[in-house]
Amino acid sequence: MSLEKFFKKNKEFFQLAYGVILIFLIPLFLIYNTLFLIENYNKSINVSLQKHSLSTGKNIMAYLNDGNENKIQEKLDILEKNNNEIIEITYSKKEGDTFVAIASTQKEKIGEESGNYFYHLSFNQKEGEGIATDSKSLNTQGEEKVESERYWLVGMPYVVEENKSGVLSLKISSKIVDDLTTDSRNKSIVLLIVEIVVVVLFLLLAVRFWDYVLLYKKAKEVEEMKDEFISMASHELRTPVTGIKGYSSMILDGSFGEVSEKVINASSMIKNASERLGSLVEDLLNVSRIEQGRMEFKKEPINTKLVIKEVVDEISIQAEEKNLKLSFNPHDENLPSLELDKDKLKQILVNIIGNSIKYTEKGSVVVSTYQKDKNFLAISIKDTGIGMNEEERKRLFQKFYRIKNKETEKINGTGLGLWITKQIVELMEGKIYVDSIKGMGTEISLVFPLKNNL
Repeated sequence: MSLEKFFKKNKEFFQLAYGVILIFLIPLFLIYNTLFLIENYNKSINVSLQKHSLSTGKNIMAYLNDGNENKIQEKLDILEKNNNEIIEITYSKKEGDTFVAIASTQKEKIGEESGNYFYHLSFNQKEGEGIATDSKSLNTQGEEKVESERYWLVGMPYVVEENKSGVLSLKISSKIVDDLTTDSRNKSIVLLIVEIVVVVLFLLLAVRFWDYVLLYKKAKEVEEMKDEFISMASHELRTPVTGIKGYSSMILDGSFGEVSEKVINASSMIKNASERLGSLVEDLLNVSRIEQGRMEFKKEPINTKLVIKEVVDEISIQAEEKNLKLSFNPHDENLPSLELDKDKLKQILVNIIGNSIKYTEKGSVVVSTYQKDKNFLAISIKDTGIGMNEEERKRLFQKFYRIKNKETEKINGTGLGLWITKQIVELMEGKIYVDSIKGMGTEISLVFPLKNNL
């Protein structure tokens, strides 16, 4: 009997065996995939929380460290009243091989001695630096009891007149984020259980057609889980980003009292960095909305000239900082109206003009308009920047693509901005074109249709 005849003769048996195998394999795959996503999501949250804890510690250190140890307890009392996130702040002075607590938000700890390795590691950090670890990971050595509620333990050297005098340690609660993470994890597990039940029932009813359905369902589930993960992670990242921006803004606003110019500059840098991270999170959310078809548009007749002028005025400070000439030259005093989403058009222009400024070291950035035929209005952004070669022009609007050379290595970016811009332009029935010469500059043109009834 040939192999082909054998399979045909036992076709029903193999179909049944195939279905039974899939009944076990598919749930296992879903379990593994979900647990893998949860684990990676928790890792990303922990990295953000660790950075947030270190930033908080540096801000508090800057607030406390004025060279006067006698005022530390007074300042700690103020911090304790104004910050519910911080469980404990303790300043321990180094005496020999031990550290003695001389100021703490928990008064009962004042006078306690400790030789905990964490204090020694913190003491040996560079000035202005520190270490942070969560309470579940501590190697307690009998001195640090791990609490049921997780917190981040931050330690950094306290410097008086350029000499290390002790260690400032903080316990920062992560309860809010942990509760949100646990809730998301539990919902994911419930969803996983429901998915497994549905898949098993479906397989039992449709074993003969399972090979076709499986390919479709697996592809769809993986894509949905990927998009859900990106969207969920982006939303959750907003929490630590908001915290970082909030604390830095409070320092700049004087909420923690008068601070030095050095602290103000450092806080401004922290705030700017958190704003860049916030922009990245927003880009990821926009990618998710576009790919899932959830990007919403509010089209209405707009004053084209006024919108362009507002964006140019808003972004002109970036050009001034680089000594670039940014100008707007409309081809007519009364530009025709466009029926577009005003906020989306502003987003597009800010992104493109901002890119032109970033990639132009000297010269100018010119925003102009012209009418293409009678049915289209074009907005042109032309710069005298580094330009692009043919290969770079072809890949410019690809997702995550960034031009990499010596001229761009110090320019920050994710490679998502122009991809998002192109998608939004096309969703608003427009077209985007790029013309560039290496070393000479780049011109990007946006072409939108004019409505006959405007």
